[in-house]
Amino acid sequence: MRLPAAAADELATRILRGGIEQGLLPDQRLPDWDRYKIFRQRIRSSFIVPETSVTPLMARLLYGLAALARPERVLCVGCYVGNALAWMAGPGFGPDPVYRGALALGVDIDRAAVQAATQNFARAGMANRVECRCMDGLDIPRLDQRFDLVLLDADDPDSRKAIYYPLLDAIYPLVEDDGLILAHDIAVPRFREQLGRYRELMRDSARFAGTASLEIDDCGLEVSRKAGQHAVRAAEARRAAGGQVRA
Repeated sequence: MRLPAAAADELATRILRGGIEQGLLPDQRLPDWDRYKIFRQRIRSSFIVPETSVTPLMARLLYGLAALARPERVLCVGCYVGNALAWMAGPGFGPDPVYRGALALGVDIDRAAVQAATQNFARAGMANRVECRCMDGLDIPRLDQRFDLVLLDADDPDSRKAIYYPLLDAIYPLVEDDGLILAHDIAVPRFREQLGRYRELMRDSARFAGTASLEIDDCGLEVSRKAGQHAVRAAEARRAAGGQVRA
């Protein structure tokens, strides 16, 4: 069922406020949905999206997460034609940014999709702020970049969503302390078994300060915050002492 805009705004606000109350998200001013609607109109009028599983509520959530976290560097792995990346980039890389980000990068192994994404961002007036590359997400470490907000949305032809495990291993060291790692499609029934292990990994307090499974639509989103070095060292000390780390 498609939510009316006002209801979607209210629900997105409740979800984000809940993340703040849980300590998962930074305690910043909640998004201005009127400002979001102006950006949404720009994206809708300029992006050509053959198909997408990003619902209006998910778009608001991605925009809101970025508005709260204010990431300097954003990464989307499996960007396709740029639809999900657009909402994440909106607050910091759009034509009327809430803050000024440094790098918004989308990668995908589908060259035609990357070309379409590049054209979409150009039509939206974001060509100089958002970069899309045809490359494997497992090669991200070669770029020698660090990120504050990462979305995993890749779908490997063979392993499907199980690709999230090696992607996480490759990208985790590049994520700043307290940075956010998002995983799309965690609620899709045919992927539940593949992503069950991923959700367990997110509950390792030696690596993550918190996580939440947001089954807000048919696809859902896992939102996880990377633990700071002090938390990692404390967990390692407990393990060395024979204690158990709680998830």
